[in-house]
Amino acid sequence: MTVDRAARATHLTVEHIDADRYAVRGGKTPHLVDLANAIVCDCKDHAFHPGIDCAHILAVQRFRGNGMSAPVVAAPPALPEHPPRFRLYTADDLLALPPVEWLLDGHLPENGLAVLYGAPGSGKSFLALAWAVAIATGQPWLGHASRRGLVVFISAEGGRGLGQRVQAIRAAHELVQIIDVLFVREAVNLLETRDVKALLADVDAWTDAQGTPATGLPEHPGLVVIDTMARCMPGGDENSAQDVGRVIAGADQVRQHTGAAVLVVHHTQKSGELERGSSALRGAADAMFALANDEGTLTLTCTKQKDAPAVDARRLRLVAVEPSCVIEPVEGEPEPRMTATGWKLLRDLLETFEGGGSAMAGWVRVSGVSERSAYRTAKLLKKMGYVAQNKTHYVVTPAGEMALKGSAT
Repeated sequence: MTVDRAARATHLTVEHIDADRYAVRGGKTPHLVDLANAIVCDCKDHAFHPGIDCAHILAVQRFRGNGMSAPVVAAPPALPEHPPRFRLYTADDLLALPPVEWLLDGHLPENGLAVLYGAPGSGKSFLALAWAVAIATGQPWLGHASRRGLVVFISAEGGRGLGQRVQAIRAAHELVQIIDVLFVREAVNLLETRDVKALLADVDAWTDAQGTPATGLPEHPGLVVIDTMARCMPGGDENSAQDVGRVIAGADQVRQHTGAAVLVVHHTQKSGELERGSSALRGAADAMFALANDEGTLTLTCTKQKDAPAVDARRLRLVAVEPSCVIEPVEGEPEPRMTATGWKLLRDLLETFEGGGSAMAGWVRVSGVSERSAYRTAKLLKKMGYVAQNKTHYVVTPAGEMALKGSAT
């Protein structure tokens, strides 16, 4: 039997390849395994059968011949994109990370977890409120610069007298108003994720309703105060690492959502020396401060600072200011206050020398103040932590840069 090759080729389709067992090729009748199997299909096959394009050949899944055929091997399916669960850092990546930045210089690291603990009556709630107001107004606290931001203050013990305390702070610091602190006068259960989410939703709704703050504040809070931990873990056991771990997880949820630092106000043991309950809290904290009251003299001591040197202990006292009290340094330890000359020298040192610092002679020359005044003011700036001195070289510290930014708002 003879077959017209041209006619056969023009009518050859995918169905022909799959159904026919033989075709004429040079007077022989070879199996069309090479046509049916995409692995061995070559250019000769395509040239011999011009009526078939490559798409047809590759579409045939199997040629039913004498067992020599094989299934088409398909390309493996593309794996769905999967973002990494954990970010991996090299040593160089770690070295490139920015240094710790402060919400309250030397005390509260930005986006950190801090704990302030003391016995009942030690004044810890007064101190937490003083820190909150300093951050809300962008003013230094006892010489320590703050980065201005919105504050959410959870007064879980009911907030009785809270209004009077705010009024006393306004009077003591001659503040017209304090608009950038939001108070919550009930407990937020940190053991329950839904309670934490409800708090965050309420804060988001409040900030969204305000629109872009005319004050230039960030959209989200800079600090969230939890006063106290015991009231914000109802039914939980402070001695249980598991329960305290859930409290820490709740605080972390707040930090991750808002970017804020979280300050937990906590109680001490009966001895009054260490914080009460599981050591899991100390393990998780970035900073910890103990406040002790010895016959009216308060001593604030840094007992942990993870990524920076601990600040020196500070003696404080509660001073009556109608209609409540405020925290002040004890007599003999006056609060250092910035002067107009201090601001000028600080700004000149930063802007003229672009952060590189200068010797006193160059600093005096660009500032136009007397050498005597410059040395006296430099001493003040060093005491406030705004300037560091290396032998005869002066340079603005990160706290000094923060203070300059705050003074500009």
